[in-house]
Amino acid sequence: MKKGFYFRLAKSGLRQNRQIVLPYLISSICTVALFYIMYSLSVNSGFAEGMRGGRTLASMLNFGSVVTALFGAIFLFYTNSFLMKRRKKELGLYNILGMGKRQLGKLMLRETLLLAGASLVGGLVLGILVSRALFAVLLNLLHIETAFRFEIPPAALAVTAVLFGAIFLLTLLFNLAQVHLARPIELLHGGEAGEREPKTRLPLAILGVLTLGFAYYLALTLRDPLNSLGIFFIAVLLVIVGTFCLFTAGSIAILKLLRKNKKFYYNKRHFAAVSGMLYRMKQNAAGLALICVLSSAVLVTISTTLALNLGAEDSLHTNYPHALSYSVDGVDDPAALGTQALAAAEAETGLTPRTVQSYRAYNSFVVVRNGEVLNSDTLENPEPGDLFLRLSLLPAEDASFLGDEVPSDGELLLYVSSEEDLPFDALTFGERTLPVAQRHSDAAGETLAGTVVDCYGVLPSLDDCRALFSAVSAEDSLTYTTNLDFSEPDRELFPFSDALQAALRENESGFSFSSRPAAADEFYSLYGGLFFVGILLGFLFLMVTVLIIYYKQVSEGYDDRRRFQIMRKVGMSRREIKSSIHSQILMVFFLPLLAAFLHLAVAFNVIRQLLLLFSMTNTGLYVLCLVGVMLAFALIYTAVYLITARTYYKITSANN
Repeated sequence: MKKGFYFRLAKSGLRQNRQIVLPYLISSICTVALFYIMYSLSVNSGFAEGMRGGRTLASMLNFGSVVTALFGAIFLFYTNSFLMKRRKKELGLYNILGMGKRQLGKLMLRETLLLAGASLVGGLVLGILVSRALFAVLLNLLHIETAFRFEIPPAALAVTAVLFGAIFLLTLLFNLAQVHLARPIELLHGGEAGEREPKTRLPLAILGVLTLGFAYYLALTLRDPLNSLGIFFIAVLLVIVGTFCLFTAGSIAILKLLRKNKKFYYNKRHFAAVSGMLYRMKQNAAGLALICVLSSAVLVTISTTLALNLGAEDSLHTNYPHALSYSVDGVDDPAALGTQALAAAEAETGLTPRTVQSYRAYNSFVVVRNGEVLNSDTLENPEPGDLFLRLSLLPAEDASFLGDEVPSDGELLLYVSSEEDLPFDALTFGERTLPVAQRHSDAAGETLAGTVVDCYGVLPSLDDCRALFSAVSAEDSLTYTTNLDFSEPDRELFPFSDALQAALRENESGFSFSSRPAAADEFYSLYGGLFFVGILLGFLFLMVTVLIIYYKQVSEGYDDRRRFQIMRKVGMSRREIKSSIHSQILMVFFLPLLAAFLHLAVAFNVIRQLLLLFSMTNTGLYVLCLVGVMLAFALIYTAVYLITARTYYKITSANN
């Protein structure tokens, strides 16, 4: 044979099958580009070394790289199976014409080299070009004004090439094994293999109902955000299993019921659609279930990360209501020491706080059980109904920031956030029971992660606070807390923050320090990084969903073409064929979308609990993001339906 024969034959075969090869090639290029973008940004030295919160961002991007690599491998193997199904007839023809299995292997090697080379070169070039623009987008999401140096890390190029080179090698070995084990006649008819009418599998349907029902129960009854992450993953696995079981068994049962409905079935618009889908429902149902799962992944990923990013400012101010806060303890006069440190910082930096809010308090983490206050150190076995309080006891003279009301003797004035209403009107501290008058104040803080309530207890005097505190704690720890707010932007407060911490250290006191400017970078790195990774992963999931829908329609179009040709010969018009095609597609096409919307509606509670772990308390914002993402996805899904229906019609109506 002439030199280059196999390469010419491979190029000719790929060109003739461009209807299925081109979408696969474009998707492969995009997958390579997505992996390169995330991995190259994760190893960017500017993020890890040049900014606060950079390590958090690098971890987010690295996590996205791992997910992209795993999902990309599964995706390429899955779509490769569609390619092989359509190519088997061509390879079988080559085999019958005299090409042995070894020659077929050489041909497939050249085809894989061409596809892998185009995917890697195109993906890396696209990744380098797009990553520069996305680099600027990421800096904007992180609220970074100083631009880092854009890098093209050689390690990212090498890792991307090696990883996807290995994936393409594995797909080649898998294809070679199929060709080697198949007989020529099997190859020749491999793309036309039909299926028997499937049986209605009741146990599988019952398993699907039970797993999906239990997953829904977990999602709807979850009340503890601290346990929500583990339960969320369990529920996700159960939903995936239940979805596949119900689509596989339930869809067959529904089609058989439709066939029994003579008025519906014996209609020229529905007859061909129902009978055709019924005989291919095993493969059809698996594809529909996968589309449903991927659609759910797109909706959850983009809606949650979008809500977190848009609500980052609110979450930051919820966790850090004041620009700077510090507490001094462990000394005889913490108030004098705290005031002295503040004066030193003002003198050194020339900055003066706009407002200074100071108070003395006894702080303890307590648990309320049946109206009795228990110190957390002695609580071994929490019970349902226990209330977890972060309680600060302070005298009325220091509580002006909460309100002007003064408690009467023997009364505890308890301030909680404006959204809380604690279920008791008296509390027992040791042997002493005090009536409780509850008040709401925005200054009282927020519920932390949905479980721990911040509250302030106001008593007439500091001595009353000390006596009540000693009933639940052996330590006599008086703290002096100061909250500072400034007219200057938070980013200009770093010198003042450093000077204040240095002054506190000089006095050798025990102190805690909270800085919103320092926390802002961590917040924006976490939420901005999550949103950036979520958008890229959402695009990956959406691309795979679209490609699976496309290949499903193309594959079924070739399978149905002969059947529609027969119907055309027995008198069915082109208009009737087109109407039957739309009936078939509509019957199942939007079912995965509706199921995905149902999954998301049921999962709303557990997702909201997960967002609380990220200090995202604005449920209304998440609802808006979710509805917006669902509408956008529905529009994209409808557009895909129109395009794939047109492709399906072209294939089935060819030569009619």
